[in-house]
Amino acid sequence: MTIRREVIFMSDEASEINRMESVLIREYQSNNLDVGYNQWPKFKGSSNA
Repeated sequence: MTIRREVIFMSDEASEINRMESVLIREYQSNNLDVGYNQWPKFKGSSNA
């Protein structure tokens, strides 16, 4: 098994990093309990559960 890591965003400002984290969580639906485990920001979509 090979594990790789890729830098997808870089900034010196914490506020920019927090904003991008939220954008990516929403984009990949990581806050949808059927897909991921993030509890913030709240998932605003239909869930199969």
